[in-house]
Amino acid sequence: MSSVDTNAGFAPRRAKTIFHSRLPGLATIVAKSLGQWILSKRFAPFRCSIVFENEFTSELEHRFQESFPPHSWAGCRVIVAVSGGPDSVALLHLLVRSGGRREQLVAGHVNHNLRGVDSDLDATFVADLCDKLGVKACIRVAHQLTEKDNGLEEAARRFRYAALRELAEREGARFVLTAHTADDQAETILYRLFRGTGLRGLGGIPRSRPFGPAALVRPLLGFTRQELVRYLETIGATYRRDATNDSLAFARNRVRHLVIPAALQVHPAALDGVLRLGEVARETHDFIRRQVEAILDRCVIGRNKASVLLDRQKLGGIDPLLLQEALIEIWRIQRWPMRNLTRHHILNLRDLIVRGVPQGGTHVSVHLPGQIEFEMDEHQISLRCLKDLQDTVDED
Repeated sequence: MSSVDTNAGFAPRRAKTIFHSRLPGLATIVAKSLGQWILSKRFAPFRCSIVFENEFTSELEHRFQESFPPHSWAGCRVIVAVSGGPDSVALLHLLVRSGGRREQLVAGHVNHNLRGVDSDLDATFVADLCDKLGVKACIRVAHQLTEKDNGLEEAARRFRYAALRELAEREGARFVLTAHTADDQAETILYRLFRGTGLRGLGGIPRSRPFGPAALVRPLLGFTRQELVRYLETIGATYRRDATNDSLAFARNRVRHLVIPAALQVHPAALDGVLRLGEVARETHDFIRRQVEAILDRCVIGRNKASVLLDRQKLGGIDPLLLQEALIEIWRIQRWPMRNLTRHHILNLRDLIVRGVPQGGTHVSVHLPGQIEFEMDEHQISLRCLKDLQDTVDED
């Protein structure tokens, strides 16, 4: 029996013995009632607090089970990305407490070796936590992580996702779970808005997507960071704190610590508004994507890993917005590099396709970023990648 149950049941039994042994008849009833009333008043705040916290825990766990139903992963291997921070630790506890078999779970932790001894302490914490919960832990260490075009933070992210994908392949996992929250979603949408993006980018982090042999799922996107921390405190669980999350040297942290607090001063429901914008953008993009898929089915003549051949007349007759979205979709399907492909490039291609080959000419040729070559004659369009591309980690 828990300490709460013991204390709650102990005092009334003691009062009953005292009053029955010393007072007869009506006096016994009155004294007993008075004693119980005094005890109930004395312990009421404590009892109400316990009940309230238990209700909060049960309600949050119920919401999680609706977000990621236990029957959907029954009998499946599930990889859980666990950094040691509050979000991922809460995700691991929620999975364990949702009734699934612990042998199904594998906690994947990546030690990026970027924070000295703190990185090692994170790995030790995750290993100890998994040992306590009876969950298998797999820890990957990054040696000499190098900063590339998009910075060390992006290099670490790519290494982490590649490690999770390899772990999923090795374990034969059906799902890979990450602990992105509603706060992460709002920060992502705002950051992309400032950087410049389209409907797809405004849609934020997808709840799920293909990830090698598995599906990458974010079951905590409907939960705030604050309620997950409270959940851990309620169940008595500890977690690690990454001091770099407070550093304003990183753009995402400036959104978190400067932009969002300012937005909340403008309107207390600012984050809810950002999340609703993301939902509308996702729904709109999904609708456009379905139209684009139908267009490509009609217009693609041939396709292989390095090239796509299209019917120019069919493609040139569609709505300009859908045409530019179709071009972007071709890059995504082919997994061609989009880092330096700008909106200007796409609009230029769109206009060339609509206008067709200039009078007196036989074809048009354009060289694009990533060694992509565009060629068009009166009837066909050819898009070719002139270099071999290595497989890359799926982008959100």
